[in-house]
Amino acid sequence: MVNQKYISSLLLGVALTVSHVAFADPLNGARVGAQAGLVSVNGLGSTLGVGGYSEIEILDGLSIRPGLDYWQKTTSANLGFADVDSTVSDLAIGGALKYAFRLSDSALQPYVLGGLSIHRINAEVNSHSDVYEGVSVRNEASEFKLGFSLGGGLAYPISTDLHITGEFMMHNVETADHLSFMSGLSYPL
Repeated sequence: MVNQKYISSLLLGVALTVSHVAFADPLNGARVGAQAGLVSVNGLGSTLGVGGYSEIEILDGLSIRPGLDYWQKTTSANLGFADVDSTVSDLAIGGALKYAFRLSDSALQPYVLGGLSIHRINAEVNSHSDVYEGVSVRNEASEFKLGFSLGGGLAYPISTDLHITGEFMMHNVETADHLSFMSGLSYPL
């Protein structure tokens, strides 16, 4: 279970950041984005991941980036006497600090980012038997875990407002460490 001290610290940080932005120009440098890509989960293989975020610039090149990410991996196996389907999913809500490097001679913008998130890890196992008619078993469990992430990416303007992004992130979550390779689009507010 996630320690209450960590949740309180995360919520306090979000509240302080939101209050700072509320008294400044809230749309100055703000963007929204969506992304999708490959997620490689330790011990489970690869699957599709999706996410969305907002980005609020607080200093030149430095921004906060609250976001939401999701992935799900399903596997099936036939044990001879039963078919077993298992599904593991991760819904992450968190925030990161992003620093964008300003290159004077290029429109390409590299950046680094890192942050904290709360993950809802859910596991479900369903089995049914063709040998023993009417026998089926379903088990489900979920837990909340605190995770941190670190990574980097590139943003490139494809029009005046629209940016295409590509990013690589390492996510450290106690029961579901994973790497993500995401691509997406962002747009200013």
